[in-house]
Amino acid sequence: MRIERINDMERYIIENGSVTSDKLCEVFRISKNTLLRDLNILAEKGTVKKVYGGVTALQQPFSVKELLPFNDRTTTNIDLKSKIARQAALHVQPGDTIFVDTGTSTLSIINYIAQIQGLTVITNSVQFMYRALSFPNINVIALPGILNHKTASLVGVPCINSLSVYNISKAFMACTAASLQSGVTNATSEEYEVKKVVMAQSLEHILLIDHTKFNQTSLMTYSQLKDFDLIITDELPGSDYIEHFKTHKVILEIAE
Repeated sequence: MRIERINDMERYIIENGSVTSDKLCEVFRISKNTLLRDLNILAEKGTVKKVYGGVTALQQPFSVKELLPFNDRTTTNIDLKSKIARQAALHVQPGDTIFVDTGTSTLSIINYIAQIQGLTVITNSVQFMYRALSFPNINVIALPGILNHKTASLVGVPCINSLSVYNISKAFMACTAASLQSGVTNATSEEYEVKKVVMAQSLEHILLIDHTKFNQTSLMTYSQLKDFDLIITDELPGSDYIEHFKTHKVILEIAE
């Protein structure tokens, strides 16, 4: 558990360039003494440098994000993802037909929609299908396809062909990274094909993204930020993003 936290902390510091001690304690929910021990390990490793009041990265910020294995992603930023999913669930109404994407942020939405009547969920997420066994009142349309182990999803021609016959009222989408320059990106070509079809088949597009994914890019752009009706995150992004959202009438919500 400590090793995972230190790895997550290292990634967070490098992505942000420099971070205060108070911010790190808040994000990782640890004491100042625990933080000091963790930072000593990273300083010895040579990836960060302790400065007055915080820490700064000695490596360049990550410019291209690679997709971590699904099980690794489920253990990072758990609280942030839960908050975002809970906020997203407020937009699900009785009788909706929604698509739930394969990201770990979107997976958590199942915990907050179980009591909504007449709900149909279309998904290619194997983990969502498994969790749905505990919620028999949710009507789940499980898309067929080829198992992608890294994303715990079903992909390929069978999935895409099946998706193309459905009319989706709301699509709850995930991503590996997002930026104003590269748009909304993901790290696998198989998922890219599925996401493109979902965006075309859905009336309302909702992006669930935690703050660590902004100002990053990944392998393939499946959409632009302006193509989303609603973006739900946990912290306000930079002023350039806010201006972009206003210009294109994209609603931004901050999960509490």
